[in-house]
Amino acid sequence: MSEHSKRTAIRPPGARPPAAREAAPARSSWRSLGQFAVLMIWATTLAAVGFGLNRAQATASHGLPRDTRIEWVNRPAWLESGEWGAILSDLESSLQIYPDTDLFDRNVCAYVGEHLANSPWIERVERISKCNDGRIRVQAAFRRPFALVECGPTAYLIDETAVRLPWQLAASAVRHEDWLTIRGVREQAPPIGQHWDGGDLTAGIKFLKWLSRRLDPANPPEIRAYLRSISVANYGRRKSLWLGELLLTTINPKVYVDWGAPPQEEYPVEASAEHKLSGLLRPEVVQWLREGRSIEVRWGEIKPVATRPEYSAE
Repeated sequence: MSEHSKRTAIRPPGARPPAAREAAPARSSWRSLGQFAVLMIWATTLAAVGFGLNRAQATASHGLPRDTRIEWVNRPAWLESGEWGAILSDLESSLQIYPDTDLFDRNVCAYVGEHLANSPWIERVERISKCNDGRIRVQAAFRRPFALVECGPTAYLIDETAVRLPWQLAASAVRHEDWLTIRGVREQAPPIGQHWDGGDLTAGIKFLKWLSRRLDPANPPEIRAYLRSISVANYGRRKSLWLGELLLTTINPKVYVDWGAPPQEEYPVEASAEHKLSGLLRPEVVQWLREGRSIEVRWGEIKPVATRPEYSAE
C-alpha cells in the first residue's frame, strides 16, 4: 500500500469523519419530514372528499336533489275542509320557504319554529325536523275556530279559549244556521292572537260548548233553525234583575229563550241545564216561537211568556 493510500484510509482515534459522511443523516431527516407532509396532505384531501360525498349523498338521497318544502305532521281533519284549507297555504306563504331554500342551513328548523310560534293559528309548536329528501316536517297544535263574537257591526272569530283568530266578517253576513254567535259582550275585541277577556264571554263560551255537544249539526232539531245567538248582555244581571243571565236570541229580534245561568252553575236555584234543554226540544216550543212568543225555561216548567220591555240582546 502506498503512502498516499494509507493517509486516505486510516484516521487517528477520535478524528472527525469526512464532511460528506456527516451530511448523510440530515438528508435522511428531511426526506422523512417530506414524506410525513405528503401523507398529511393526502389525509386532509381524503377527509374533504369524504365530507363532500356525505353532503352530496344527503342532498341526493334516492336520486336527484328534491325541492325544499313544508310537510304538516298529524294535521287536524278540520284543516282539510275547503272553508279552512287556506290556513295552511297562508302559513306556508308567510314562512317564505322556497324550493331552493338551503335545507342544510343549521338555522332552518329554528327559523320555522320561531315563525310559527308567533302565528295566531298555532297554539304551540311541538316538533320541527328536516329530511334528506327536502321535507321540513312540522308538528304543531292548531287553534280551532270555535265561535263568532258579534261586537257592533262586526263578527270576530275566536277559539274555545277566547283567543281572537285572524278572520272576521260583517255581522249581517253571518249564516246563523251554521253559526250560533255570541253577542252582548262588554269588552271590545282585542288584537288578533290575544285573549278576549271578560266573564260574560267565558260564560257564553261555556254555554255554547255545552250546547254543541248535544245538538248534532248533521241532524239538528227543528228549533235550531229559529235560534240566532247566545246573548250575554245580562250576565251578572247588569241590565235586568228579572231576566236570566244568558238568553238565546231568535231570528225574530223581539223573541228570546230565557235560559238563565251557565250549565252546571244553576244549582240550587234554577232547573238543571239538561232539564231546560229537554223542555226546549218539545214540539210545541217551535209553535210558540212561530207565534212570536218568548220562552221561559229557568224554573223547570217550560212555558211561553210575554217579552219583557227591558229586553235587549246587546
